[in-house]
Amino acid sequence: MKSEHNFPSNQLVLSNSLPLTWERIVPNQTANDSASQKFLDLHFGRYKTASSYVTDKKVLDIACGSGYGIRILLILPKSIKS
Repeated sequence: MKSEHNFPSNQLVLSNSLPLTWERIVPNQTANDSASQKFLDLHFGRYKTASSYVTDKKVLDIACGSGYGIRILLILPKSIKS
């Protein structure tokens, strides 16, 4: 199952040595099943909601896991405003 979310993998620093678990999300490296897709959708939805609160603000992302979420916070507000 291919993710419907398009994450800019060239902008993410990822480690292929990280095990595939639900403890952290690494877009484009999740398991190919419906449960993983739902989990990714849940995480993506949280960042989409958060993005409406951080537009034009400084953001500190603490304990960010693989770091994909900060890229969503940078990308989504631009697409929402356009």
